[in-house]
Amino acid sequence: MLVIKKNKLNEELLISFRKYLVSGKTKRILLTVMGLTLGSGVILLLIKQMLLGAAFISFGIITFFIYFSIGNRVINLNLNRMEEVNGVREISMDLIFGEDGISIVNLNNSGVTTLNYNSFTTLVENDILYGLITTSEQFIIIEKGLLNELEREQFNAIIKEKCANIKLIRE
Repeated sequence: MLVIKKNKLNEELLISFRKYLVSGKTKRILLTVMGLTLGSGVILLLIKQMLLGAAFISFGIITFFIYFSIGNRVINLNLNRMEEVNGVREISMDLIFGEDGISIVNLNNSGVTTLNYNSFTTLVENDILYGLITTSEQFIIIEKGLLNELEREQFNAIIKEKCANIKLIRE
């Protein structure tokens, strides 16, 4: 059993994890809409349909801004939820890697929840964090600096053993 003590979730970590806070499906839809509207707008301009072409390009540009602002919206939503539940915009938690899942012990309000290993679909790893994402887009962000080398090896072994179909993304 691995226990990670006093892991934090705050704005800095959420910003570091921003591009994974929005589902791949949502990103694909927005990028498809953006590409189709911008492409259609250019074609319409080329065939001298100026007003309609400008409207399509405008819609494409608006979609572009929505695409880049949605990550900020998710970050703010999470921070507001933390403040609503805990009274602060940063929470501390212990993570307990048990037999069937990861128990999250909220040190701010003593709440406990467990996410089953089989619900995790993606593991993101970069220089400062590990991020685990579930099928319902819940996530756990783990600061790498809290783990020594042995604990990192334990973490990787647990994830490899318990999360059989997890997709690894290294940055």
